[in-house]
Amino acid sequence: MKVVIFTNAYDPIVSGVVTAIRFFRQGLIDLGHEVYIFAPDHKDIQDRQKDRAEGIFRFSAVNLTRQLYFPIAVPCYPGLTSLLRRINPDVIHSHHPFVLGKVGLRLARRLGVPLVYTFHTQYEQYSHYFPLPQNLVKWAGRKAVRDYAQSVDLLTTPAESIAGLLRSYGVTKKVHILPNPLDLARYERIDHQIIRNRYGIGRRKLLLFVGRIGREKNLDFLLRAFARLAEEFGDDIRLMLVGSGAAEEMLKKSAAGLGLADRVIFTGAVNYEEIPLYYGAADLFVMTSTSEVKPLVFIEAMAAGLPVVAVEASGSKDTFTSGYNGILTPEEVEAFASAVRELLRNDRRRLEIAQAAKESAARYSIKNLTQELLTLYKEAIAEKG
Repeated sequence: MKVVIFTNAYDPIVSGVVTAIRFFRQGLIDLGHEVYIFAPDHKDIQDRQKDRAEGIFRFSAVNLTRQLYFPIAVPCYPGLTSLLRRINPDVIHSHHPFVLGKVGLRLARRLGVPLVYTFHTQYEQYSHYFPLPQNLVKWAGRKAVRDYAQSVDLLTTPAESIAGLLRSYGVTKKVHILPNPLDLARYERIDHQIIRNRYGIGRRKLLLFVGRIGREKNLDFLLRAFARLAEEFGDDIRLMLVGSGAAEEMLKKSAAGLGLADRVIFTGAVNYEEIPLYYGAADLFVMTSTSEVKPLVFIEAMAAGLPVVAVEASGSKDTFTSGYNGILTPEEVEAFASAVRELLRNDRRRLEIAQAAKESAARYSIKNLTQELLTLYKEAIAEKG
């Protein structure tokens, strides 16, 4: 099978969506299929010739905001239709409803092949990045998703609860649930000391967050909850925020204002190949965001056997059974801090949840989920006729 993917983000950008696309690509290639990626250019690409040799094609791109570097494709690629005709794809898969998603839709119609769309992101939760009236930006985001979803041949999303969200947008098309995959082998036999030694953590308790350091991640709430824990644990606890983003300086000031400057570690962006080491160093993974669809970091934490405490929201409810393979709390500072406190004080309970989480992670192997993706592709092709 020949699969063409259109995405508004790809390597070297680090995000859950990019990682999911990369793992699905590898899963398809391992099974003997051909995969072609069309994505924006990026200033940090080291070898563009290697990209082309591997079937990765880049659109010219511009950066529209000073808050963070995120290249937006210029949706013009001379000779694109001819190139696609030579590739002769069986299916086109889009991961965004706008920019290159629109290009993918147009080409799918032109070539008469099915278009599959995966809805990954609650775009209205990111409206603060646009200096426009917020209600207008949120409405435009929901409308873009609805109109695009209604026009595709097959619609998927990683999380069950998001199917309900799509219906609230006015989407009437059937929604197929396909979780994001993970390379589980990378989370076996992790060295637990490398990161602890690197940051001088020693035997202190370590809470870990991995992700973009943005306002939509609700990290100010996490700092306030951590302040409650720091009052009790004193110098014997640390919070590590792994990632970079527009809210980093603001959060550093907040941490200092709470008297936590020496107990909150901001690592900045890290090499993705080292990410398992960060999970291996921690005692708990903490997530306070309510904007997630089904974050890959949850699956990474589970694969590493790291217990998760998260605010109850669509992404967490679709991943965890609270009290079994994770702990979910209301979006209340004391409730969240109390759940973390209980697991840090109860080693036996923490290990029980860790074991259940690791067993649950088997569901998300690249091999298993790539087979499910192929079944959906075949369904879309058959319905297209």
